[in-house]
Amino acid sequence: MRCQQQVSPPAARRTWHGETVWARDGITLQVARDEISFGYAGKDLSAVRPAKVESVADDPDYRALGDCLGDVYRVDFGGKNPKEPVRLSATGQLAKSAKQTSGVICALTDGKRTAERAADRLKSVIRQRAPRFDGAKVTVLTGDSPGVKVTVPDRPGDKRAGRLLISDVDLQLALSKL
Repeated sequence: MRCQQQVSPPAARRTWHGETVWARDGITLQVARDEISFGYAGKDLSAVRPAKVESVADDPDYRALGDCLGDVYRVDFGGKNPKEPVRLSATGQLAKSAKQTSGVICALTDGKRTAERAADRLKSVIRQRAPRFDGAKVTVLTGDSPGVKVTVPDRPGDKRAGRLLISDVDLQLALSKL
């Protein structure tokens, strides 16, 4: 009996603004001393690794999302579209300790009414999907950047960073249908 090992092609390596970036299987990845930046292959990492002074922190919407998310150790931003009811969203991961982690979704909306509608939808999904989202808290964001925030404690047996984005997508889907 002969066994063959299937070897994946190596990641394409290139230099981008003086830093090494790899691209493979649809992902662009840059590893620095104290952070990892990633995006889709074919796109550069300018939003998270700006070449100039401008960055997402210079954009009021991204700053508002940062304020909403709090001190997350991981965040995935959705695309920004000012013409949509949810104009920008992000999904993050919080950790008060190694044993107490939560997923958080923040979404900026086109106004207070949309934020309230989003909150109602999120609460409905939380009720319908019990016990999956037990302990979740929904907050309507007010002020200059109306929106909604939902924080979902991780289940004891499932503390995967990004689970609200990858596997437990019901809350994301509720926001996409506004």
